[in-house]
Amino acid sequence: MNKLILTSIIIGSLIWWFWGRTLEPARVVQAQLEAISHHDYQKAYDYLSSNAKEKVSLKQFQEVVQKNKVVAGNYTSEFFDRKIEDNVATFKGTVRALGAETTPATFVVVKEGDHWVIEEFRF
Repeated sequence: MNKLILTSIIIGSLIWWFWGRTLEPARVVQAQLEAISHHDYQKAYDYLSSNAKEKVSLKQFQEVVQKNKVVAGNYTSEFFDRKIEDNVATFKGTVRALGAETTPATFVVVKEGDHWVIEEFRF
């Protein structure tokens, strides 16, 4: 019985350690999605990395978001597939609209200076 408890504690600790490491970059993804849901495209765009902003203008970003009605009217999201390595976090999951429609989404978040920013997004 003691081995089972100890094993459970170790496994739980490892899961929490891994999941906890992704909390900060996940907040950036959630913040961007929240800004999008409020149609604050400038704020959502500001969560992009410098490199991403060189590839896509604010207008192009807004057009991409508005083409996907689920993302444009997002209510919540779930990113259970998370990976973090060398200050690069990848989140794969779904974005859900109020009408329960979902769309797959992937975000790559990188460390730029001392904060996390979105390098790449696909939905």
